Amino acid sequence: MNKKFLSAILFGALMVSSTGTFVSCKDYDDDIDRIDKELSEVKETIASLDSAIKAGKFVQSCNEVTGGYELVFTDGSKITIKNGTNGADGTTVIPEFRVEGNYWQVSTDKGATWVDVKDTEGNKVPARGQDGEAAGSNVSWVTVDGVEYIKIGDKVTDLKQNNEFPNIAVDAESKTVIVTIDGQNYTLLQEGSAFKGLQTVVYRKQTVNDANDVCYAYNVYNTDNELFAAVPAYASFKVYPGDFSLDNAKFSFVDTYKL
Repeated sequence: MNKKFLSAILFGALMVSSTGTFVSCKDYDDDIDRIDKELSEVKETIASLDSAIKAGKFVQSCNEVTGGYELVFTDGSKITIKNGTNGADGTTVIPEFRVEGNYWQVSTDKGATWVDVKDTEGNKVPARGQDGEAAGSNVSWVTVDGVEYIKIGDKVTDLKQNNEFPNIAVDAESKTVIVTIDGQNYTLLQEGSAFKGLQTVVYRKQTVNDANDVCYAYNVYNTDNELFAAVPAYASFKVYPGDFSLDNAKFSFVDTYKL
């Protein structure tokens, strides 16, 4: 009797364990299907953004919709950018940036109210440097210690956003719409944009086995500390899109490496 009772308990325990295993496998399959679908949607969204950029489309409006964002172009076409699983998760807020009194301001309520943008040290972010030159109006995102911040020019602001989801920002100064997906920024133009469409400038290594992304210039001096010979540095860059005109472009080198 005891043996039969023990067998019944063991059989019941085995059935419970097996049932749990089957449920876990099903959940695992569902997770894989969900991830595959999300990756497919992300690829489609990125392809649509690339296509719009290459076609030179202008953004008429960018709107917060349930579960994501919607970009509406002047030709009537649209791109929907979803947050989370099927657009179910994530917060859809579109910050808009402008310059007022030589300082950057931000609005998160479509221009109803504006507040000064501050850097991570609590200082207001200037629109121009001490020399009067523009301090940079490239709105983008940067990840610091696993946290995503909005960056304007070379200033990291104290504005945080969730880097697990796509984000959108509007630069009212240059009339551009910036979208970030998977850590990559995409800049689209609005009508009348002062931004000319240059997306990226990439340094091209001088040789295939060049381990560094820097170029060197050498000066040779004699024993009297007089310049004897000089070897200038040469660098080549790739710009995107490829048909971007550099006729009126101004270039400068900035040393960002600490020796």
